[in-house]
Amino acid sequence: MIGASSKSDRMRIEWKQGGKVLATADCTNNYDDVWKSLSGSCDLKTEVKAKVKAKGPIDVDLIYSDDKDDKDYLVATLKLNVRQWKGIGKGVDWGYVPDDVLALAFVRYEEGSAYFKETLFEFWSTADLNAEQGPTMRCSVNGKQLPDSDVKIGNKTGSDQTQIESVSTTEKTRKAYRFNHFGVVSGFKFGRKQEFADKRDASKARFLIDNPGKWECNLRIKGKTVRQFSFVVNDKGRVEPSEMQSGKNPIKMPDNITVIDMRIPKDNGYEKRIRPDALKKSRGWGLPWPDHPKAKEAQGAFPPAMGTPDG
Repeated sequence: MIGASSKSDRMRIEWKQGGKVLATADCTNNYDDVWKSLSGSCDLKTEVKAKVKAKGPIDVDLIYSDDKDDKDYLVATLKLNVRQWKGIGKGVDWGYVPDDVLALAFVRYEEGSAYFKETLFEFWSTADLNAEQGPTMRCSVNGKQLPDSDVKIGNKTGSDQTQIESVSTTEKTRKAYRFNHFGVVSGFKFGRKQEFADKRDASKARFLIDNPGKWECNLRIKGKTVRQFSFVVNDKGRVEPSEMQSGKNPIKMPDNITVIDMRIPKDNGYEKRIRPDALKKSRGWGLPWPDHPKAKEAQGAFPPAMGTPDG
């Protein structure tokens, strides 16, 4: 959450249905003085979860408490559809199926010591891609192809939550809905070389700044393209913000995260479930798409429905 002013600021969530607050959860609060942000995890206590039985549309309000003026501010309302499935015998299974999280991809600038000046590509998938061997990134810049890059697909992301799983089990059937949040360590360093050379051997690194212009990159596994990314690199060695980050109803991001154009090839052979209607309706957690031609372009490129049935 961007815009925090001190380490004493706090976050909480309110779990609501039909405008009524059903439960409240405090969050862990990790303050970043560089980015002026709060991050953390919000979890309903066990005894509270046992009492919350509402299914169907749920609103989750993220609320920021400013310690300086003791005021609360609504930051965002996330939307879920809580599901209940018949289980074994008289049992029931609970969960939700966030199909719309597949809608967007991001570039995150990682400053940490393990990934100094690393450009991470982040996205959600219904496949278990980090179990695959030998992924590569095949990129071209202004139409000129670059040498392929070996990449790492893993759980290095800006979120503590890297998997959402809901399982429906009966005496005869079992359906699993899994959504995995991946970070791709691309091997491309961002920023100016002078910022990097004092700390690591720049001669062994690959830099975005060496190839400014329009990039088209395919994330490939065993000859199959699982994601296509498009973005523009400027003369500062950074990815230009997407047009969807400005204008009416923009996607707001901190300075270290940029939205990029993404396509999911319909025949990639890895996704377990895709619901284009959900992707067109919202861009993750029920949040609306921007009012921008780029959003319409992205919505029109989603592959057809496939995979695990709704049940």
